[in-house]
Amino acid sequence: MHCGQPLAGVVLGLILASCAVWSCGSSTSSGNGSAPGSAGTAGAGGMAGRVGGTGGVAGRLGTSGGAGANGGSAGANGGAGANGGSAGANGGSSGDTSGSGGSSGTSDAGSCPLGALACDGGCISVSDDNAHCGSCSNVCGSDQTCVDGGCATPTTTDDAGTTCDTTARAGFPAIATPNGVYLVEGIPVNTPSPLSTTTFIGLTANGALDPSKCMTPSTVTVPVAEYSIGVARIASSVYLLGGYANGSTQPNVYRAQVTTGALGAFSATNVNADGGAPVAFQQGRYADAIVQTTSYVYVIGGWAGTAPPGTDLSSIERAQVDPTTGDFVTNFEPAIDPATKGPATLAVPRGAMQIYRHDPWVYLMGGQTQSGSTTVIHDEIQRATIDAAGNLSSFTVIGTLPMPLSGATVFVGGGTVYLIAGATGFTAPSYALTDGVLAAPIAADGTLGTFINTLLQVPYAQCCGGSVTLGPTVYLLEGLTGNGFTATTSIESISLL
Repeated sequence: MHCGQPLAGVVLGLILASCAVWSCGSSTSSGNGSAPGSAGTAGAGGMAGRVGGTGGVAGRLGTSGGAGANGGSAGANGGAGANGGSAGANGGSSGDTSGSGGSSGTSDAGSCPLGALACDGGCISVSDDNAHCGSCSNVCGSDQTCVDGGCATPTTTDDAGTTCDTTARAGFPAIATPNGVYLVEGIPVNTPSPLSTTTFIGLTANGALDPSKCMTPSTVTVPVAEYSIGVARIASSVYLLGGYANGSTQPNVYRAQVTTGALGAFSATNVNADGGAPVAFQQGRYADAIVQTTSYVYVIGGWAGTAPPGTDLSSIERAQVDPTTGDFVTNFEPAIDPATKGPATLAVPRGAMQIYRHDPWVYLMGGQTQSGSTTVIHDEIQRATIDAAGNLSSFTVIGTLPMPLSGATVFVGGGTVYLIAGATGFTAPSYALTDGVLAAPIAADGTLGTFINTLLQVPYAQCCGGSVTLGPTVYLLEGLTGNGFTATTSIESISLL
């Protein structure tokens, strides 16, 4: 413990780690923290699949982002040719993957592709562009997002219920499976001892979260009680990466299988799963961001040390995986920037960052340095690229958020990235929390526009819990609320209609 520091400040500083990844998350990212993976593929003019993220873990679990949801909408009708060509056929039907758009009519050379219009000197996808929604002149309001060529308003609800946890937790990932959502480990607010328990929440017939189908503890077990954990999903395997256990930063990796829609028990895993070396980081860390490509898992930044406040990390490690078996093929080692041939790094060391990925871009937004009484929340936006071979570059600072932010939930839908709730500051022993929502448009090349404060609000200010995206709805689970030093078992949600 930091000398002279209240216990409460130590615990709170650590809790924020799991919230934005892909994990918090990051996922199923986010974290802290997810992603997430890139958005689901849509038919031409169709609506893109959504990704999560939080802190963690979101949707169908990408790492710090999540994979796009199944069931994309049908492709848009083919557009008429520039010189009066006939319209193309209707797009494909919806289903597990998005339908493709119909063929466009004849047009002059140089006309925009189907689903795009010539606006402001370029070809714009008017199906999901907030500044050109359905036409070049239609601009969606700050509380709206463009979905299939129309401006839709996300709505918040406060009737999502509560979990059945007897002890409210924070700093944990939420992992989605076809049968439901698992809240894995974490930490109570007023004690430095992490939880080793997991809680399960089932689903309704239409795939929404159903708190009436809650069980604690669930049958899923973990080898070590820890929190601020990264999460990765490869084939049918789910991995817990690093974290903080009593008195030490963890380099370990634990694996569980998803079988018949349910999550199994976690256990230590080895390279090639055949008795090779245990899979582990070279540098134990927690509150890190997780990024996955087809063949690699990256762990980025975070904190290290045997006691708070620890050390802020800018280093990045990666390991190769088999996307078919879900096995780790190599152990973790320093990631190499393909341009400089030197170690890939963050531009500024951070933990508990919000993450968004749209190939070839990876964005890390905000985050936190240190913990406890030395905690500082930051506003930088860092960006890197992933090449076709899956190699991640170093990050550079390209801008700032409208305010410092950490522990927020990432939601991607309708061509917009939303950052929901989170912590905006820290004065020992409590965080300053927000119930607001930031939003930035996604350009056709995947780059982000400027984040703005929207008129949207969640029912109550929150940070540092788990989050999961199911269809068009993101759920914020437990975490901190009130004065930033109160844990809750409540669930709040925001849906994109």
